[in-house]
Amino acid sequence: MKQKLRLSALALAVTLTLSACATTGSGGGSASASGDGECNPWVTGAVGAVIGGVLAGGKNTVKGAAAGAAIGALGCLAINAHSRQIKDAQVVERDYRNGNAGQLPAQPQVLTYQTQVEPGRAVPAGENVTVSSNIAVVAGQSQPIREVKEELVLVDTAGKEFRRSSKVVGENGSGQYENSFNFKFPKGVSQGVYGVKTALYVNGEKTRETSNRVQLVVNEDGLMQVAALD
Repeated sequence: MKQKLRLSALALAVTLTLSACATTGSGGGSASASGDGECNPWVTGAVGAVIGGVLAGGKNTVKGAAAGAAIGALGCLAINAHSRQIKDAQVVERDYRNGNAGQLPAQPQVLTYQTQVEPGRAVPAGENVTVSSNIAVVAGQSQPIREVKEELVLVDTAGKEFRRSSKVVGENGSGQYENSFNFKFPKGVSQGVYGVKTALYVNGEKTRETSNRVQLVVNEDGLMQVAALD
């Protein structure tokens, strides 16, 4: 009987989690900023606590509820993206031609793709972590650039993806861009090493990707320290 009640409660909790984490489109073509839609951290945290408590059961219910709440909070972590163009198509294509006998490449080419994760210092829970990128692309002779998009994937301490977000940083031509993804680790999440992965898409095709790690620890003062690892 207890097992049936656990399964019923778990099924209800999963349904509520999916409903609470449903997001709306953010208009990814925005040139300045975009978000991931609406998500209710109170609902997902509470539902996560139910899931953790149900799975743990018995004397471990409290610990299981705390762990489940942290999982729910991670699932509702908000990611905001901002981008700006720092060189237009004319400048990028002129510079490329100057170094390549006056010719553009046969196909679109990624000239630069560099990412970094900040900060590497002790910060209170809830302070921004930023993944910033420098992106430069040039159109091909036979194929123009229709869209440049960057994607961020966050991976938990167990190696499982828990959040994904993408941002269109440029459309209709060559260019150089700066793009950044910002997010905050919610209170109560587990210490450990989290994965931060990015991928660059040109005209819908993945052209480059990076993989970084962020270590989250709590020091003696109760501060959460986020440090980018090589």
